[in-house]
Amino acid sequence: MLLRIVSSIIISLAVTFYRVIHHYNNIKSMSPEKMRNVVPRVVIFGGKAAPGYYIAKLVIKLINSVASVVNKDTNIQDLLKVISLLNVVVLLATPEAFH
Repeated sequence: MLLRIVSSIIISLAVTFYRVIHHYNNIKSMSPEKMRNVVPRVVIFGGKAAPGYYIAKLVIKLINSVASVVNKDTNIQDLLKVISLLNVVVLLATPEAFH
């Protein structure tokens, strides 16, 4: 059961990374005229990794690396931003926290 949950999380992250990188490359290849028609997007990643979780730490490093490249690129202006929230408190992300 746990392996299935972890696998689905990894697949979701991979799809999201693919979408971010694909969208970034599309914007980079556009002319300034076409860029005016692009709807700005913000992608937010949040998570927390225990010190012993090597793969989780690599995923966080990947998120930060993608965010660094996308956010520092002045050619795409503010059309795409990637935000990473580190050390997210899990209790704040539960549905009960929104009541």
